[in-house]
Amino acid sequence: MASNNYPRPGAYINESLLPLTTSGNNIPGEAVAAFAYPYNIGPVIPTFCGSWQAFVNLYGGFNVANQSPLHFAVYSYFANGGTGCFVLRCANTDATSATLALKDIGGATVFTATAAQRQVQSPGAWGLNVYVEIVGLQGVTNAVNLNVYYGGTTATNLVEQFLNVSTNPANPRYVLTVINSPVSGSNYITLSGGLAYSAGVTDFQTLVPTPLTGGADGSSAPALGTVVPSYFDQYCQQQILNLNIPGQQSAGTLNTIVAWAAGREDVFVLVDGPTPVFPETSATVATNYVNMATGGSSIAASSFVAIHAPYLLVQDPSSSSPGATRYIPPSGSILGLWAQTDNLVGVQQVAAGTAYGQLSCLDLEVRFAAADLNTLFPYNINCIKLVPGYGFCVFGARTMLQGYPDMYIPVRRVLMKIEHDCVELTQFAMFAPNDPALWTDITTVLTNYLTTQTLAGLLASMNPVTAFSVTCDASNNPQSTAQSGIVNISVAVALGSPVEIIVINISQLTTGAITNSSTSSSLGGASGIGNT
Repeated sequence: MASNNYPRPGAYINESLLPLTTSGNNIPGEAVAAFAYPYNIGPVIPTFCGSWQAFVNLYGGFNVANQSPLHFAVYSYFANGGTGCFVLRCANTDATSATLALKDIGGATVFTATAAQRQVQSPGAWGLNVYVEIVGLQGVTNAVNLNVYYGGTTATNLVEQFLNVSTNPANPRYVLTVINSPVSGSNYITLSGGLAYSAGVTDFQTLVPTPLTGGADGSSAPALGTVVPSYFDQYCQQQILNLNIPGQQSAGTLNTIVAWAAGREDVFVLVDGPTPVFPETSATVATNYVNMATGGSSIAASSFVAIHAPYLLVQDPSSSSPGATRYIPPSGSILGLWAQTDNLVGVQQVAAGTAYGQLSCLDLEVRFAAADLNTLFPYNINCIKLVPGYGFCVFGARTMLQGYPDMYIPVRRVLMKIEHDCVELTQFAMFAPNDPALWTDITTVLTNYLTTQTLAGLLASMNPVTAFSVTCDASNNPQSTAQSGIVNISVAVALGSPVEIIVINISQLTTGAITNSSTSSSLGGASGIGNT
């Protein structure tokens, strides 16, 4: 946040970068993948899914009627090494929640059941498949069993049972707190309402399995440029995110989100390219991607966004037909590689090349020729290509920013991690006396942290003396800033850059002389090792 205006108490980051070089390894990453998409099932806040099955439990699986890009992105994420992700379902603005009035013995509505998932609002027609049953207990008037069914009313559709619940707030099994418990409550409904308890009057009236009504998906699409930042800011504060909006190609929407990501400084956006339109040539596809980086509707030249090309041909996970395939954007798969590489090495190692960039796919939308790779490279489009002996690999490590040093994905991601961690580690200083003792404590904490990261290979040097510096003393904290409630901390780090080009000079050794024979260049250039 490059500003001298600080609107509230907190820790703020200002970047000032110089081009530094070299590399490192071996520190786990902390970023979490995130997907946002307009969809009709699931919680309408960012919700963590630790597995593909956890995602299916909330957002449903593949089906013929609704081939959602969200499902393919999340599936490919886990298929390529992803370990957990946030999912934000963006509901239509006119979507409504299904509800059901639950009556007392006197016939009054005592509670209203509303379709919800994990105690989170979930509007949409999906709620019409939720049924509630209230079963009386023999010889008991002040307690019942409340059952929830999904997709029908047979025994196989019974998904939840809440035993011996009561409408009496004084009862330990008060139905409102039981159903709405964030720990052990319902995953299909929430309850609202309640009446002053009167025995024999406001006790539950029994109810056969009855569907909720009124739920609708709506038709007014959400404004993703507003909804996505709003919800992630509210529910994922100080969480590093690697974000993809599957299939989204509106430059206006994407640039709004990229600007938000750059403002937060802890969100990296992966953008999907143009949908394949067959027949097409590799040159046409390359031109389409170049157009994303140029012209009046281009993606912003920011270090917080990257584009990979082309689409991947994968075995269709939504089909039961043997051999069925489909083309999907690469972003979900690449985020899976990022998560895997973060865990194996660290954010300083880009998930690219033959060691960390191998994708799980059958083929590519097109196989770029050498001329296409030369066309795409200057525009920082990260290409995927076949490397004999290794398969289909990511061969690019650039953000959409042209200038050094954060034109490289790992440089931006290292900065995001360091900035995030420095903010977290200095929280103890909030509201402490702003004096030399505090400055010493801050310096010690950050020096210890950066020393650990240096020895683990995060920075460009393995020597703490040349890898970083921390200054928090009288030199950058004059009395005037202390009186303003500000403590200044100056952190400088040496940033590494990935190898993009390997040049091998081959010479012929002859008797008494060395004769130059040839020059082989570039893992990603017009000729040389690994070029396909």
